[in-house]
Amino acid sequence: MLCHVIRTDSQLSLLLASARKERGWTQTDFARRLGVSQQLVSGIERNVNCTTASRLLCALRILGFQMTLTLQSEKQGASCAENTEER
Repeated sequence: MLCHVIRTDSQLSLLLASARKERGWTQTDFARRLGVSQQLVSGIERNVNCTTASRLLCALRILGFQMTLTLQSEKQGASCAENTEER
C-alpha cells in the first residue's frame, strides 16, 4: 500500500489531479463521478476553490484513497499558517 503524506492544501490538490490523470480520466469524467461541474474540479486541482469535507472525502474514495490521520506530538505540530501556502 502506497502512503502519501499531505501537509498542505497544494499537496492535496496535486495528489487529486495526479490520481485522476493516472486513471485516464478528464476533469469532466471525474466531475461526473463526483456529481459536480468540471469548473469546480478544475478549481480544486488549481487550489483556488474551497470544497466541503464531505465532497473531499467522496473525491478521495472515488480515486481509491482511504484517509488515515496521524496525530503529531506538540513538538512536531505546526500552526495552519506554517502549513498553508499563500494563494
